[in-house]
Amino acid sequence: MSLSREFENIDVLLNNQTETTGVDCFSLAVIKLERQMRRLFTYSLFQFPCFTDSDIPVLRKALVDQRRAYFEGFIYGMDALHPQPVSQFIGADYAVLFPIVCQATDYRNKIFHGQLTPNKLKTADLLYIVKAIRDWCRLLGDSTEHYFGYSGFTSSFRKASESAFCPATKIHFQSFKSVSVFLLSTSSAVNRGLTTMLPWTDERSWWCLKDYLPPLNFIVRSPNLG
Repeated sequence: MSLSREFENIDVLLNNQTETTGVDCFSLAVIKLERQMRRLFTYSLFQFPCFTDSDIPVLRKALVDQRRAYFEGFIYGMDALHPQPVSQFIGADYAVLFPIVCQATDYRNKIFHGQLTPNKLKTADLLYIVKAIRDWCRLLGDSTEHYFGYSGFTSSFRKASESAFCPATKIHFQSFKSVSVFLLSTSSAVNRGLTTMLPWTDERSWWCLKDYLPPLNFIVRSPNLG
């Protein structure tokens, strides 16, 4: 599936605007943003030889059980796995887009709970964020497609055709147990906003999480985003 196909329903809404077009497009865009990052993360995990199709239900349950596994957590999980961090996948626009997409998830939570957003967002503001999310998904998908043959727009539980995928990762999982602790470490540290070191393997190894960068409480507008 391509980016245009992924955002097709949003384009339909944009072409038939109503009073709720801004909120509708924004809500769908945030769902797509988070789903792409989760899929890239789970796709990366599924490449390890210890996992086969029979493990898909168990892996799904592990993700469901991690109720604090959010967008930022999947980013740090990707950064821990791959030599190339998400910031490099996004490229030069990362510094502008990252605060916007992180803030979007906070806005989403407030909107879904019927709360007011801090900046009293109007339709134009929401559609601006939708544009930023589309740009993020495009840049990330194009880069990961080139890097390991997957853009995050289709099912993540399939094996890569490139046999050198796993040896290139910084972490090598040998069992489901190590993945479970890894997931817990990712979601726990990010939600606590701490730099920490937690055990994640069956052996005596450690994984160091990065400093958590809290979402900024404003949007930086960029000429590149229109």
